[in-house]
Amino acid sequence: MNIILFFWNLIKPKNWLILLSMIINVGICVALAAYVSYLFGLENRYILYISLGVVGLYALLEIIMLTPIGEAVLRSKMKMKPLPETSFVYSVFETVRARTESFNKWLSPRVKLYYTPTNDVNAFALGSRTVCVTSGLTYLPPSQIEGILAHEFGHINYYDSYVSVVARHGNLLFYIAVVLVTQFISLFAFVFDTAISKRFGNAYFFRLAVNFVGNMLITLVSLISGVLFCARSRIVEYKADAFAAKIGEGRNLRDGLITISGGGAPAKKTSLYEKMMGTHPPTNKRIEKLNALIGYGV
Repeated sequence: MNIILFFWNLIKPKNWLILLSMIINVGICVALAAYVSYLFGLENRYILYISLGVVGLYALLEIIMLTPIGEAVLRSKMKMKPLPETSFVYSVFETVRARTESFNKWLSPRVKLYYTPTNDVNAFALGSRTVCVTSGLTYLPPSQIEGILAHEFGHINYYDSYVSVVARHGNLLFYIAVVLVTQFISLFAFVFDTAISKRFGNAYFFRLAVNFVGNMLITLVSLISGVLFCARSRIVEYKADAFAAKIGEGRNLRDGLITISGGGAPAKKTSLYEKMMGTHPPTNKRIEKLNALIGYGV
């Protein structure tokens, strides 16, 4: 059911940028598989079968990442630990959970709280079951932590964290595929030096060209995927803020943002690249929108 709901949400306009990024990843992986097949002189039908196999493998691995198993693997990789129930943050989390139940009864029982021992003041959602806080966040007043956790529940409610997991994992699969293929072609060219030289000219320069193209593909797709991912991320931040306000935590979230940003002052001027690669809108803009949502004058 989760997977069906995920794909239903994936085709919504807010996620089109991520969908485009995934299509680019799959398209290039298929092209690489077809090219390797061509090097071996395979018939067109076999090239088609291999290309379909690549698409199927990509889809299977992505679906695995949508399961509790995939989420557990990511938690382990990010060194998350369950937050002890004796922590005051856990009781704050339960308060937000109770508020969320009035809006989405399916959502809250599945979500668990974890922490990472870092001094950064941050919280984030992962997949459909995980909210993680940093040690630095625990120094905020409980009411402000409530607001920030409500924002993270919003990401899970709208499947934002699900989509993020799939997008990042898809990029990783793409990088691995490019590296493996370029190294394989280079090895193939080294072993069959004479045959490659007859077909493509100097085998040494052929290997250099293959590695260069592979590195360029990784760099280019990393940039494109990064821009698309960050643009989509900035959009959904406002939706998660609105969710917090909807369950009555808008004021607490606003106060938390003011504390974290040092007063909610306008952001310093940034370069075009920094704007494009920023995952969050300016904090003062978020505060303005929250003030409007809770009926508090700016």
